[in-house]
Amino acid sequence: MTSPATQSISRAGAQLQKWLAGNHRLPIQPTVFLKLMELGKKSDASPNDYAKVINTSQSLASKILSAVNSSWYGVRYEVKDTARAVNLLGIVSVRLLAITQCVAAVHDNIQLDAEILEKYWEAGMVKAQAALYMAERLNSPSSDEALVAGLMQDMAMPVMHQFCPELYDQFMGESIEVSELCDREREIFGMDHGEVAAKLASGLGIPDLLCDLLLMHHQDPSAMKSHASTPALAEAVRFAGLFPHILSGWEESQAAQTRSMIEQSLGDPENSTCEILAEIQRRYTELAGYVRPGKSKKMDLAQLLREATGEVADTTESMVGQIQSLMSNATQVDSKLAAVSVEAMRLQEQTEQDALTGVLNRHGLEMQGPQELKRIREAGLGLMLLFGDLDGFKHLNDRFGHATGDTALQHAASILRATFGPTALVSRYGGDEFVVLLGGLAGCAQAKSLALECIGTLKQGLTDVSGRTIELYMSIGGIWEHDSTSKSDLHDLLTTADQLMYQSKASGESTVVFSELAPRPGCVLGESNG
Repeated sequence: MTSPATQSISRAGAQLQKWLAGNHRLPIQPTVFLKLMELGKKSDASPNDYAKVINTSQSLASKILSAVNSSWYGVRYEVKDTARAVNLLGIVSVRLLAITQCVAAVHDNIQLDAEILEKYWEAGMVKAQAALYMAERLNSPSSDEALVAGLMQDMAMPVMHQFCPELYDQFMGESIEVSELCDREREIFGMDHGEVAAKLASGLGIPDLLCDLLLMHHQDPSAMKSHASTPALAEAVRFAGLFPHILSGWEESQAAQTRSMIEQSLGDPENSTCEILAEIQRRYTELAGYVRPGKSKKMDLAQLLREATGEVADTTESMVGQIQSLMSNATQVDSKLAAVSVEAMRLQEQTEQDALTGVLNRHGLEMQGPQELKRIREAGLGLMLLFGDLDGFKHLNDRFGHATGDTALQHAASILRATFGPTALVSRYGGDEFVVLLGGLAGCAQAKSLALECIGTLKQGLTDVSGRTIELYMSIGGIWEHDSTSKSDLHDLLTTADQLMYQSKASGESTVVFSELAPRPGCVLGESNG
């Protein structure tokens, strides 16, 4: 006859198997996920490279924009452009945010007390940062893989907790060790939480290499090294596995191994165990601020380690602690001053930035334009200035609505930036008018060619929310100046280009009228191109 306990255990295992067989999906496709990790290996990857990948996933783009516009980050004007969001958040933060938001979605439908779920998630983020820190210190090219493996090591535990709460309640009460927990998990579910995490990761499309590391993260270190792409990656995953599963305590044997790994792999006179744990803790706090604004709890990893290993601070250690405290206070003051400086720079940037399109506004062009003009002339570079105006914009607004009009302006700004490149000053001068200032082109012919390319791309149109393709047209007046001794200031150039733009508009939709201030053969004054 089967006992009630056995029936309960069998039911928990069956429930887990059913859950694993479910159609679990990451909110972004594995291909996008992998592209982000690949970009992390390229030192020359730009914010625009990341924006292109992010924009292939509506869910991910929404998460990134939500983060940069959150009260935690504190921008004053809503950011609507993904490339702008990447610039503000920083490439490293964007990668971390994308990966953690992605994995966090696996837990969205778990019926578990929110406070318990949050404890698991906190521990997972600490493990992720521990793995990332170790990988970076060992110069591993697989730092993103280390982050993912650290984050996902214990992601099955909340699921298993849901189906067998009595086991994990006991574990969270610190009455059983991790090795005993794994043995009990195999009795109840037929596999431990590492094996379940590996199965779940495989079903989500995570590469086999990472699934293998999840499977054995608390097993034989030599076996891990044989499966990892680099020894550094294996070390990073093992290091993360030694951190607490719940941040209320550290198992004694794992705490001792953590200290040993730090001393052997990371130790140097300038980085004590406490300092390394403090850095991991700082990174966790920053990441938690993005992913779980306002929810991260205070902790002291160094203190948890000391408590687990039964250390008693001697006089010397006490003095070191006091010094570190004083240094921490000084650092906080410096941090506050730095924060004020960053905020001041951000406010200055926002007063020069158009809130809708993310390019410079008129004030921004007036502030930065003269300096760029001077730089281009002093370098002896050819100078191009364009003044463009969207044709029929009022009709577009009246017919399709202001929301579509806003999208059209954002689309036009994006095309101008893409066409003329990152060194161009692009400004929304007012309404539907745009200005581009750029130096270093080969000549007037190339300047005109780029202007026509921009018009051609705009004509391909944009697709609104209802699926309609709306063509866009722009009239452009352009100036090419090759004489670095010119005395024309920015206002003079804008006035001339504006007049040429009206000539363009009078000659028909989507044309370019160019003027070379000191004509050379091959570029005729006032030439018009359709």
